[in-house]
Amino acid sequence: MNARAKLHPDMVRRRKAIAEHPFASLKYLLGGPKLLVRGIEKASAEISLVVLAHNMKRCINIMSANKMIAAWRTT
Repeated sequence: MNARAKLHPDMVRRRKAIAEHPFASLKYLLGGPKLLVRGIEKASAEISLVVLAHNMKRCINIMSANKMIAAWRTT
């Protein structure tokens, strides 16, 4: 990995800009590195809610809240 990163530093910068952003956002939404619950089922549910919140936030930023509400009303 280090050798590839040294050969293609532009790809590393691109990955940081694109792929790492969702992880930072999800960590921020969780309020830190720890989950609030214990147990695999509860933790999975918490992660699912955080991912849903992240996806909705992205949709609102891309489409606007008014377009999303209009789309929900037509379904």
